[in-house]
Amino acid sequence: MKKFLSLVVSLIFLIQAPSINADRADTLNAEGQKLIDQGKFTEALEAYKKAIKLKPDFWSPYRNAGWVLEYKLNKPQDALPYYFKAIELNPTEPISFLEIAATYMD
Repeated sequence: MKKFLSLVVSLIFLIQAPSINADRADTLNAEGQKLIDQGKFTEALEAYKKAIKLKPDFWSPYRNAGWVLEYKLNKPQDALPYYFKAIELNPTEPISFLEIAATYMD
């Protein structure tokens, strides 16, 4: 009986894991913004990267990571892959297109 209960708990966790990862990715994405507000740009970038790792199909942290790289860490060329991925995941969101254009205009 003990093994059966352990198996059931494991299955429940596996079923809920994608939802937990999505919630955690949202939290990390929001944490990145708070870190930017505090002037902690490297830490914000790390929060966005963690969000991406948890939920690779979540477009927003890609765009946000690109923004931090371009405007706060002065690494516009490093920002481009993040913007392109954001567009790939959400082609109707216009900001990433504008950020790419701005990068090439500099």
